[in-house]
Amino acid sequence: MIEYGCLQNVDVVYGVHVSSLDSLGTVGIREGYTIANGDIFEIEICGKGGHAATPHLTVDPLVAGSQLLLNL
Repeated sequence: MIEYGCLQNVDVVYGVHVSSLDSLGTVGIREGYTIANGDIFEIEICGKGGHAATPHLTVDPLVAGSQLLLNL
């Protein structure tokens, strides 16, 4: 955001994160970056073709991709 000029004239940014690992009623303070991450990744789903008479011997990438999408 800084590179694109979105934070011009901004002096301070506060962020809040809730964690079940911290004791009830505690507040943690840390200077600098923390608990921030952005990743780009690719998923390649490969299948195995076959014959309609023996679908149990195939690996349908559409079914696998649909299941992955639903679970994500």
